[in-house]
Amino acid sequence: MTQRSDPKYFFTAEEIDRLIHAIDHGESKSTGRILVHLERRCPITDPLSRAIKIFQQLGLGDTHERNGVLIYFATEYQFFAVLADEGLNRRVPEGFWREVRTEMEAHFAKQKWLEGTLAAIHKIEDQLVKFFPKTSL
Repeated sequence: MTQRSDPKYFFTAEEIDRLIHAIDHGESKSTGRILVHLERRCPITDPLSRAIKIFQQLGLGDTHERNGVLIYFATEYQFFAVLADEGLNRRVPEGFWREVRTEMEAHFAKQKWLEGTLAAIHKIEDQLVKFFPKTSL
């Protein structure tokens, strides 16, 4: 096992800071919630099924507008999935999630894990801000 396959080392501390900043930025402008979850191994063969379970465990389906999003990684086998709740799924353009996944895969093929994840976060943020803007009272 390489150190990179250990979720503790998949992203550097600086990369984690950049991810947190990107997520915080998106969440500050919308009512949506974005989480990135890493684990070493996907205990089942389908990363999307695993992402669904984690999505539920983390309470992402509990957002008021059903607009939570999970970016899931199983680092050892480099599996990933992006899962959004029904509130966001109903509003994004057809093919949006395929576009997100394709862009992530293009970065990941070059071992650009941070860039692929940030690209996904930014695309998701754009949709969350468009459909679920945070309004001040």
